[in-house]
Amino acid sequence: MDIFNLRKPAKSFYLLHISLFAVGIGWFFRNGKNGFPVLSLPVIPLIPFVIHGILNLYFFGSNIFYSYVLFKTGFTVSLILLAATQGILLFLALLIIAGNKLP
Repeated sequence: MDIFNLRKPAKSFYLLHISLFAVGIGWFFRNGKNGFPVLSLPVIPLIPFVIHGILNLYFFGSNIFYSYVLFKTGFTVSLILLAATQGILLFLALLIIAGNKLP
């Protein structure tokens, strides 16, 4: 039962991190002064499949990590570790957004 209580706050952070990473990556790959890259058109249909695989890997890896920490240390320590890792991921997402140059 503790693993479900640990995954509930993690799921809300997943949406926040994914949306901030998407904003940062989208801002990085926006159209520049050179115009639209025509050579990237064949790759565009593959992007959702690649992102889906990356997100599944992220969800699966985080669930295994939090489950392992929960079973080894207990609920309180794993909740603290959950907050720390989510804070680090939030910092990285905001760092990616801040690292992009303004137009």
